[in-house]
Parts: sequence; C-alpha cells; structure tokens
Amino acid sequence: MSAPIGKALVIISGCLTTLNGLINVFHNVLTPWCTSSEAQACVGPALKWNSGDVGFTADSNADGWRSVLTTDLNTMLDIWSPVLFGFALLSTASVRIRSTSFIIGSISYSWTRMGTFLLLAALFGSFGYTGNFGIITGLTNSITSFYCVFCHFAGFVGGTMPCVNESGEKSGTPLFDRIMSRKPGKFGSGVQANRMQAEKERQAKPTKPKKDVPGRVAGQFGGPSTKNPKGKEAYTTTLPFHARYR
Repeated sequence: MSAPIGKALVIISGCLTTLNGLINVFHNVLTPWCTSSEAQACVGPALKWNSGDVGFTADSNADGWRSVLTTDLNTMLDIWSPVLFGFALLSTASVRIRSTSFIIGSISYSWTRMGTFLLLAALFGSFGYTGNFGIITGLTNSITSFYCVFCHFAGFVGGTMPCVNESGEKSGTPLFDRIMSRKPGKFGSGVQANRMQAEKERQAKPTKPKKDVPGRVAGQFGGPSTKNPKGKEAYTTTLPFHARYR
C-alpha cells in the first residue's frame, strides 16, 4: 500500500506547488503598477505609453513589465521556480512523460530521487512564497519527501525484482519502462514465478524461431532478453524492484 499512497501524495504536492506558483505570479507579481499622468498614459495595467515631455523611445516599462517577463536568469528563477517545480511533480504521474522525458524520468527513477526532489521543491519553491499558503505547501512537500524515503525502505520486504517492460515494445529509455505486474502463477506469486511459469510453457510448446530484429540484442539494456507470460519480449534493467517509483 505504500507505493499507491506515495504516488497520491506526490500528485497532491504537485497541485499545491503549482497553485503556490500561480498565486505568486498573478497575485503578488503581476499587480497593476501603471498610473496615468500628463507625461504617460496607461496601455492596460502594466504598460506605459510615453507622451508629453517623455521621449518616444524612453525606457519607461523596465521596472514593471521586465520585472516579470524577462530573460534575466536570476529574476526568472526567483519568480517562476514554484511553477516549474509544480509542473515537474505533476508530470511524474504520467507514464508517457516519464518514458520520453529524460529530466522527468530521472526525477521519478526511484523513490529516493523523488524524495530528494520534493525536499528541494519545499526549500526553494514553497516556503519562501505566498505567505501562509507557501508554508503549508512546504510542509506538505516535506512530509511527502520523507514518505517517499519510507517507500524505498518498505520495499525491501517485497524482495528485489528487476524492472521489466511489459508492453514488449522497444523503448528509447528502457530504465523508465513499466514493470511487469505481480500476478499469481503456478509457481507462486511475483515476477520470478511468472518467469518460471512462462519458461516451462515455452519448453512444453516449441515456437517457430523469430527473425532477428535490429537493435534488440540480449543483454543490451542491462540484462538478458527474456519472455513474459504473454509471450512478448521483455527487457530487464538493473534497478531493484523496491527502489522503483511506480
């Protein structure tokens, strides 16, 4: 039960962190700052139109507009960090994104990495923003971070099983593929039991040899090519089962 609860907490933390960032941007940063005068007219709440004695090309929008929408790295990180942390946490809930994005896949590669990222989100993207709501978000991220570490150590009870791509399709990032589901078999329960059952069925009923497929080499992705109960080719990795964020 620890893994499903952990994933639910990560999604909740992602929602709170994203909301924390949006409140910071739209409530605290994007505030109306333009006041009409004889020298300047307002074009909306955040832009000034020069008139009168103010030169046509005078840089009058630097203090307002470019304080939010800027290419200055320090300013960008300070304003948009909570939003980036929140989007990254929410993206880890998608198997497709985890399998195609190197950054998201690296974050969600294991429970310990996820816990570390949540702690960073609490320290650098939660506590210092939006007052009390930021403190609540930071505490939530911190609690979820420690729970992710708990999920890692609690997984030792279930043994250390390799990660397997159940779909049978070759992936560009095999380390982040889905693991084979644990279904009871004739030899007991668990991934290893399923493999033993599949191997016995394969030996009892010989199949026609398949042509070699370019790029599918036994042991190419950290382990030998094997068969799952559905008869599809699977790729093993060296990441222990208990350490996998799933």
